[in-house]
Amino acid sequence: VDSSTPAGKLVLQIFAALAEYDRESILEKTRAGQLLAKAKGKHIGRPAGLDADKFAKVKKALERGLSAAETVSLTGISMSSVKRYRKQIEKTIDQPAISK
Repeated sequence: VDSSTPAGKLVLQIFAALAEYDRESILEKTRAGQLLAKAKGKHIGRPAGLDADKFAKVKKALERGLSAAETVSLTGISMSSVKRYRKQIEKTIDQPAISK
């Protein structure tokens, strides 16, 4: 296709319009499928990253005053998980008690 001629430019614009339509059609079908799955109660996305056993190990290590690196070497839990669990533990500790 020669894009220097008016006919070539027209053909390229038609191809671009068809590609855009196809992409929008795919997105529309995907979104409809996601909404249908959500309506049926299926979970969409990454699973919740909380493992109760690992969380308990990190909590115990934090109570003993171990660093994140020491916790990783002792438990075998990844550094990112240890930091995420510690942040969650500290957040629950920092929250004031709600009185009625």
